[in-house]
Amino acid sequence: MKQHSESTNSVPACAANGRTPDRRSGRKQIALSLGETLPAAVMDYLMGVCPRMSADLTVLCGNTDSAARLLAPYCDSLQAGGIAVNILALSDNPVPAVARYLNANRQVLFVVSSGNGDPLHNQMLSGGPRSKSATPPVPIVVVSQEAAPADHQTLPAQAAA
Repeated sequence: MKQHSESTNSVPACAANGRTPDRRSGRKQIALSLGETLPAAVMDYLMGVCPRMSADLTVLCGNTDSAARLLAPYCDSLQAGGIAVNILALSDNPVPAVARYLNANRQVLFVVSSGNGDPLHNQMLSGGPRSKSATPPVPIVVVSQEAAPADHQTLPAQAAA
């Protein structure tokens, strides 16, 4: 059984300073589980949180060409934020493949669900059956479509201060 494809595709326009995420480098990663759409609120969140956490972005998807097209409008902002981007095509059942990738790559801090078209969102967060082997070992972040831009968000403790 094939776990995931090693066919990674770096998006040159999005790679900051020629860097691409490398799991062997030990640099922190935030994973994006990408479906057929990429809401602006998700990218706003990622472009705010990646620099704050000194993390690069790994996009887990079914098709690298489709992912590159969805990321294209954000390449300038990703590059300006110093966020290196790597696209990894998962070649089998997406939910267990995401879990296997995350188990094998401990530098991933958490995974962001891109929304309703995302396999993680559809299968994991909809309350459907899940096996222990398909459960990601890191938190899953779901970004509301009504989320404020990342630079305008405040933490509850900040709001109370």
